[in-house]
Amino acid sequence: PAILIPYPFAGHHQRATAQLVEEIGGGVRLEEQTASPERLLAAIRHLLADQRLRVAMGAQMRTLDIPDAATRLSDVIVALVQDRATESNGSAHHP
Repeated sequence: PAILIPYPFAGHHQRATAQLVEEIGGGVRLEEQTASPERLLAAIRHLLADQRLRVAMGAQMRTLDIPDAATRLSDVIVALVQDRATESNGSAHHP
């Protein structure tokens, strides 16, 4: 389980990720402008007091797991670089 406070000036990707996690039941989202020490402490206490909730949230978070994500991402990056290199070599010989 997670308590996520998306940084509001990082574009919208942190907010979108936090919203997804919250929607699937894997965590709690607090918006920075309304997050206070009291609200954060209340969220932490709520999670600590409810083991069933923590277990359920953890299970939901695991549904987002992509074990080979790093490998898949690096494969795509390598393929893109190779495609660009091929395009550059091809256009250098054929204006």
